[in-house]
Amino acid sequence: MTAFVSIADIVKTQGTKLTTTNATDVYTAPTNNDITIVNINVAEVSGNADTITLQWEDGSGGTVYDLWTLKAIPANTSLEYTLAFALKRGSDVKATAGTANRLHVTVTAFSEVGRIS
Repeated sequence: MTAFVSIADIVKTQGTKLTTTNATDVYTAPTNNDITIVNINVAEVSGNADTITLQWEDGSGGTVYDLWTLKAIPANTSLEYTLAFALKRGSDVKATAGTANRLHVTVTAFSEVGRIS
């Protein structure tokens, strides 16, 4: 008998409203498998231009790497980071808004090893 896996079991989309100017976890890889981030969308929703810093932490003790540093987000627009990258178990993606309550971040991740939690 063949086991089928639903697309909902291997793809996860998670949204976060950046309500502070502190670094905010916008996606944390599950502890049971590695995943691939396939898309990060940042939407400016207040009608005011802003900036964002996107980083990922490797999960091995706090080493942080920049993806975007103070990237300008024009008013009422969205930008996408579409270069796929692997995220090891327990690693995370962080976002820091230039101004609170202006940006929404949506992360889509994919797992080839079964369920994404």
